Amino acid sequence: MEDSSSSSNINSAPNQDEDFEVEPDEEAEPYRRKWNRILLISCILLVLLVIIAIVSPLRTILFRPFSGSELQPTPTVIPGDNLFYIQEALPGTVTIDGRRVTQFLSNNIHPPIDPTLYAPIRLSSGVHHIIWQAAPFDALSCTVFVPSLANTQSCPYQSSISLVSGINVWLVTFTPTLSNLPTSQQTALKKNIQTTLDTLRSSDVVQPGEQYLRGIAASSAAPVTATQPLRATLSLHLDTDLDSSRNCVNGYGDTCTFNGQNCLQICTFSYHNGAWLAVALYYATWTYTTESSQVVAQNQPDTTSNTVGVDHSILLEVTWNEQRWHVKDVSTLSQTAQNVIGVLNTSIPACASLTGLIRSQTTYDSTSSNDHMLIQWSYDVGSDPAAGCLGVVVPSDQPQAQPAYFLYRFGILLAANSLAHRYFPNFPVADAYEQRIAQSIDQQNHLVIK
Repeated sequence: MEDSSSSSNINSAPNQDEDFEVEPDEEAEPYRRKWNRILLISCILLVLLVIIAIVSPLRTILFRPFSGSELQPTPTVIPGDNLFYIQEALPGTVTIDGRRVTQFLSNNIHPPIDPTLYAPIRLSSGVHHIIWQAAPFDALSCTVFVPSLANTQSCPYQSSISLVSGINVWLVTFTPTLSNLPTSQQTALKKNIQTTLDTLRSSDVVQPGEQYLRGIAASSAAPVTATQPLRATLSLHLDTDLDSSRNCVNGYGDTCTFNGQNCLQICTFSYHNGAWLAVALYYATWTYTTESSQVVAQNQPDTTSNTVGVDHSILLEVTWNEQRWHVKDVSTLSQTAQNVIGVLNTSIPACASLTGLIRSQTTYDSTSSNDHMLIQWSYDVGSDPAAGCLGVVVPSDQPQAQPAYFLYRFGILLAANSLAHRYFPNFPVADAYEQRIAQSIDQQNHLVIK
């Protein structure tokens, strides 16, 4: 019976391979979940780090703060770095961050500036947007930073100026040019300027026996002698081509650039009495026709010197009346108006080639006679500019001495009195007719030719 009972107990023992189950540990379950989340987050971060390592701009942005070699101190505002003057070459509406500005620095004020008389604008730290608008020009805009950032592109209209205290402050000057006009307005303004230049066209007669320049090309022009009376017409042509093959040299009686502006795009000189005073560039040509209006030669140069193919400058008064442009040559204004505007170094159109010729060659700094005396030149024209430009020469150290007179006519420089011939013996001598022309210019300008 014991064997039977033992056997029965053995057979009734549970089968561990089939029915064994582990009871869950309820206290350990939260920890397992936590570690699973940590593992998942770690995998995600690892993937992000790989992406950052591949995408270099993002990598640079994120890791730059952790690179000790690139740490930069926070910029501080130095004295004057938050002070601004706004200057308008032409009046318009100026706003800073949308707020209209009413205080401007006059364009005839030059450093150093007294802030007690002309208070600057004080801007807070940050980025500020300045906009200038004046019809019919396109708006000009500018972004400034306070404090200024050395590695950031500064406002193209911004420069530094000094106060009487020695502190440097900022000047933002809006100076529009031809390029800031819509295409239709550019065309209209250039047309009006050319119309004004056309009013300066003049003509005279080349008498038989007189010389004038003629050539197939300007560089090959040479003096020829007229065999019949010819009508010679001097014309001025506006040049606004930034790729122009013509040169222009400051200081030869011409203003080719002004305050950083290229005058091929019309330089702003100043603003006066409601008018834009602008500098334009032009070149001169001659056209010769017979008495029956047959063209003998056209587009001929006004010189054979190295000033062939050179632009000259002219000061214009330009106004806009909301509908169209109006342009005047400043030289046609009253002397009082010209004095108020101020003197700009622009040559008389009929004398421009002679001015360039004299000032571009040291040959004319002194006489060619044996004494090689240092001399100075001045220029004038009569009522008919095409008749010629009178060059007046005196010794540099004797401005009140008897002058020598030269007549520049149809591109030929002539000795117009005996003293001129003595100074430059190789110059052709003016004949009786040409001497009378010189005397006429003399009388019109209250000169005395002997």
